[in-house]
Amino acid sequence: MNSLVVVPRIVNRVGEYYQFPLGIAYISSALREAGFPVHAVNLNHVDGPVRNILADEIRRHRAEVVLTGGLTGQYGAIRAVLEATKAVSDGVITVVGGGIITSAPEHGMEALELADYGVIGEGEIITSELCRALETSRDVREVPGIVYRDGKGFALSRGQVAPIDIERLPLPDYEGLGLDELLATVPNIVGMSDEGTVSIITSRSCPFRCTFCFHSSGQSYRERSLDSVFAEIDRLVHTYNVRYLAIQDELFGRNFERVRAFCKRIEPYGLKWWAQFRVTDVTHELVAMVKAAGCAAMGFGIESGDNRILKSMKKGTTVEANERALEIVYRAGLGIQGAVIMGDEAETVETARNTIDWWKRLAHYELQLSMIVTYPGTELYQNARARGLIPDPVQYIRDGCPLVKQANMSDEE
Repeated sequence: MNSLVVVPRIVNRVGEYYQFPLGIAYISSALREAGFPVHAVNLNHVDGPVRNILADEIRRHRAEVVLTGGLTGQYGAIRAVLEATKAVSDGVITVVGGGIITSAPEHGMEALELADYGVIGEGEIITSELCRALETSRDVREVPGIVYRDGKGFALSRGQVAPIDIERLPLPDYEGLGLDELLATVPNIVGMSDEGTVSIITSRSCPFRCTFCFHSSGQSYRERSLDSVFAEIDRLVHTYNVRYLAIQDELFGRNFERVRAFCKRIEPYGLKWWAQFRVTDVTHELVAMVKAAGCAAMGFGIESGDNRILKSMKKGTTVEANERALEIVYRAGLGIQGAVIMGDEAETVETARNTIDWWKRLAHYELQLSMIVTYPGTELYQNARARGLIPDPVQYIRDGCPLVKQANMSDEE
C-alpha cells in the first residue's frame, strides 16, 4: 500500500522557521521500517496552493493512503490537507493523528469531517498496524488505538494501547521531511538565533499533571537512553552539520544525574542547546553545569505571580520558587524562555493584578504574558465543559480553541 505522509503548512510564508514535526517524522520512519512504500511532502517547504501540490504528489506516487496530523490549534492546516486529498479522489484513505485526535477522538474526527481514520496516542506502532490491516482487509476495529467511522458517527476500536518502548523506535525521517531546508532558516525563539537549529526529543510525556496541559504522547513518562540520544546527535552532526539543539522534551531536567551525564557527553561537541526545566529543580550547581556544557537558554513554565493560582493549576511550584530559579539563571548569563498565562478558573481581579505587578517588577526576565487556552483533553477543558462554557465541542475545535472566560471576573474586568 503506497503511503504519502504530509506535514501541514503551518508557516505564513514558505521560508519561515517552524518547529520540526518530530511526531510525523517518527511515523514516517516507522512506516518505512514496517516495509511500506512511503513518500513524504512537507508543505512548509513548497510554495503554491495545497490542493495543487497534493494532487501532483498523490498521482505521481499513486498514493492509496494519505497520513497527516498535528495539534488542535493547527485544525485549519490539517483540514486543508484532507480537503485537497479528497478533491483528488474520495477513494484515497485519509488518516489523522496527533493531539487533535488524541485529546478528543470523536470530536476531533467530527470537526475534521474528511478523515477516514484517527490514531489515538503514540502512533508509530498503531499507524503501521492500521496500514497493514487496510492492506490485508483485516477488520480495523481489532487494531487498538483507532477511531473510525461508524454509521453517521465515530467509534473507538477494541483493546488497550500500551506505552511504546521508545528505545525500539527508528530515528525520525529527517531526510523525507526536508530537514536540510529548515536548517537554513533562523529561529525567532529566545536563546535560538542560529542557522543549523534542529529539534530532538530525549523523553516522552511528563510526570506532572497541570490543569491546562495535555500530554499527547500519553501519561507515562519515559526517558530515552543517552546512547540512543547521542546516536541521533551523531547522525545530525555528521549529516547536517547542526549547531544548535532545541530539546523539545516537555520536561528535560527532571533527573539531575541524567542531566549531568548528558552534559558530560555533549560538551565535547561544542553545540549550543535549549531545554525545558522545572523551577523546583534549579540549583546553582545545575545551572553552572548546563552552561559549561553549551546550554544557551533554559525554558520554564512560570504561569502565575500568585500562589493561589499556581495551586489551582496544580503546578506544585510557588512564586518564591519561580523568583529564586529565574534569578539564578539570569545571574549566570543564560537566556530565559518563560510564560505567564492569565485567566485560570480561580483568577480574580486581585490575583490578576498581583500577577501583572509581579511580571512588571521582573520585566528584565522578558517573560511572555498571554491568556490561558482551554485545550481539549485538559482538566481545565473538562471543567469548562461541565460548567457549560463550551456548549459545542466540535465547533470549538473548528473555531481554533478561542478564549474561554473561566476566571471569576466580569467581562469588563
